[in-house]
Parts: sequence; C-alpha cells; structure tokens
Amino acid sequence: MPDTIDIAPGKAYLKGKILLPLSKSISNRLLIMHFLSHGKVSPGSLSSADDTILMGSLLRIISSGSKHEPVILDTQNAGTVFRFITAVASIVPGKWLLTGDERMKHRPVQALVDALKDMGADIEYTGGIGFPPSLINGKPIKGGKALLDVSHSSQYASALMLIAPMLQKGLEVKFTGKRVSMPYLQMTASLMRMAGIPVSMDNNGFNIPYSSFLNTRIDGEKDWSSAAFWYEALALAQRGEIFFPGLKISDIQGDRFCMDLFCKLGINTVVKPEGVLICKEGRPKETVDEVLTDYPDLVLPFFSAMAGLQVPGRIQGITHLHYKESDRLQTLSEELIRAGFNIFITEDALILNKGRVNQDKYILDAHDDHRIFMGLLPLCQVLGKIRVSGASSVKKSYPDFISQIRDLGFTVDISGE
Repeated sequence: MPDTIDIAPGKAYLKGKILLPLSKSISNRLLIMHFLSHGKVSPGSLSSADDTILMGSLLRIISSGSKHEPVILDTQNAGTVFRFITAVASIVPGKWLLTGDERMKHRPVQALVDALKDMGADIEYTGGIGFPPSLINGKPIKGGKALLDVSHSSQYASALMLIAPMLQKGLEVKFTGKRVSMPYLQMTASLMRMAGIPVSMDNNGFNIPYSSFLNTRIDGEKDWSSAAFWYEALALAQRGEIFFPGLKISDIQGDRFCMDLFCKLGINTVVKPEGVLICKEGRPKETVDEVLTDYPDLVLPFFSAMAGLQVPGRIQGITHLHYKESDRLQTLSEELIRAGFNIFITEDALILNKGRVNQDKYILDAHDDHRIFMGLLPLCQVLGKIRVSGASSVKKSYPDFISQIRDLGFTVDISGE
C-alpha cells in the first residue's frame, strides 16, 4: 500500500453501511488464553489486524521454541503484544529476547518488569533501563503478591492477570499510581470469567487463585474503538446516517462510551436488533470539557471532531497518550496546528480554542500511527482536499478503513503522487 493518500469530501449527505473489524483488544486476549490453556479456550473469529496476526505468530514461536537461544521475539511497535508476551515468556522455560522497532524502545515497560521480578521472574534489560529490549530467562514462578504502577497503561495489569491462573500461589496485585484505561482491565476480567477463572477485582487491585481454564469457545466482537472514527466522520458531515451491522451495545468494550461522548457533538445512536445506527440529528454543544482517562482510543477521533466543528474545550486526564504508538498528545496537536486549528497542550490535556488559519493546501503526517491517520482523514470535510502520510499504519488495527471511507463517498487517491 502506498504510504501517502489524497482524500477529498464526497456528498454532503453521508450515508452507508460499515462492516466494522473485530476487536483486536479482545482477539489478543483470547490468543493468550488459548495458549495458556493449551487449547481449552477456543477463540471464534479473530481480528485480521496486524497486531493480532503478530501476537499469534509470536505465540507459535514460543510454543515451538528453538535450538538457538535466545529466541528473538520482535514485537515491532505493538505495545499490547510486547507487554502480554513479556508476562507469558516469563513463565515459559527458555531464553527469550523481546525487542521491537525504534519507537517501541522508547515505550516504558519497567512497572511490569518490576512486578514480574518481585514474583521471581528473571528479566534483564539489554538497552536502556526500563525500556525494551528485554532478555527473559523463562521459568515457572510461584506468584503471590505484587505492587504494580498502572499510571502508564492498564496493559501491565492485564498481562499479569492473564498469567495469574498458571502461578502456584495465584496472584494478588495492588495498584499504585493513577488508574488509567480501566475498562480494558475489566474487559480482561470479563473474558477470563467466561473461561471459568475466578477473578476478584476493584479499583485497588485484583486477586486470582491458581486455577484451570474451562473448555469453552469465546467469540470476538465488532470493535467500538474503530466505530469512533465513523462517529467523527458523521459529526463533520452536514447530515447523514451510518449503520454498523453486528455491533452490540451489550459488548464488554468500554469504548462503547463513544455513544455518550459524540452525543455532545450532535450524533444520536439508535440500537437495533441487527446492529447500531448513528444519525446526525442534533447540534453540538457550545463547549466541551471531558476527562477521558479511561478511554484513550476515543481521544483522537473526538478531539479531531471538536476541532473540525470549532467546538472549543478541553480533553484532560490523558498523560498516558504520550506513551502510545506515537506521542499522541504531541503528534495530534502538531498536525491539527498544521491544519490551521488553534490547539495547545499541557502535560495531561488537549485544549482547543476557536479560530483557525485557512490555507490553500494541507499536507499532514500521521507519524506512522494508525489512530492519528484515521482521525485526520475525516477532516477533509472541513479542510477540503488533504494529503496524509502513514496510510500503511491502518493495517495495525483496521485494514479495510481506506477502502470503506472511499465506499462511503469520499474521493480517495492512494497513489500519493
């Protein structure tokens, strides 16, 4: 796929049907549970996202081992994969060298490693302290009690939660630091309970005894995080409606909160037996002030829609966005400023003021971040034709996004020439 595309708005009335991808967050957790349960937990259909394909590939490498040690496990720039595989490799006999691309080597992992080492894991850093790569001497560990700083990511807690049933003493974890992205940890707990694992959890920590997975099949779900970018597209359109077959309001994904969030920008959500319909019916609020600590993947589409609609306000409690596939606080603000919007950031907030500078031509850079890229494209409805780099990044979570936005009526030139 060419890495730069030109996109221009289509019809004023935005109407269509979008087949959302399956949630890669759920798929990645199910792959770990399938591996640890020795096949007892059987995933249904899985996400086709690169992150999920990579997770499955690395688990197969761990299963087969190698005569040559350490075995190199390259997680590229997949934070979930690195964190979950760190926990899994710690309890599987063998020598494992976990690494990733240059961006991954700047994404913190010390809180997870410290907790695993306190439980008896043998892990060393081969580069900077607290960051990948890591050399792991996998072996059985007993578990017990651990403290865990969850201020950078709830994935540290999910990683420990997933391996907890395999530990002889089980695992009791107490959280320290600011709690972030807690709905994702609740997702992990829900999936494990479906597989017969007794999980006791509150905002202060979790407790899981040594236990066995049931023989069970768990199906994936359509992805609410991906739906948020279509909420953004519709919010920036003059009018219209989009239908998502198979999307359910009862799903275990916290990002269904986008229904309430985008209601503030004039989008109404109608739940039907066969899916979810969103309609542009209301007017945006005059100002918006939201704390999205628990919903980091909604920040980019929602704040981009705020900018396009010129709804001033603030999104706060999002310090952890500094540590994603890109520094999302920095990169999103840079690109929106490049597009003429009046943006500035603090350590934990994005702030939008009214007013923008009109330009004749907009060339934007997604910084190889799939969510930055998807958040920028719908802005063509406000900016006119724009050029955006980083198109190949969508394979990380939503391979069909570009073809679907074209099918919805946008003019897309993927030649980038």
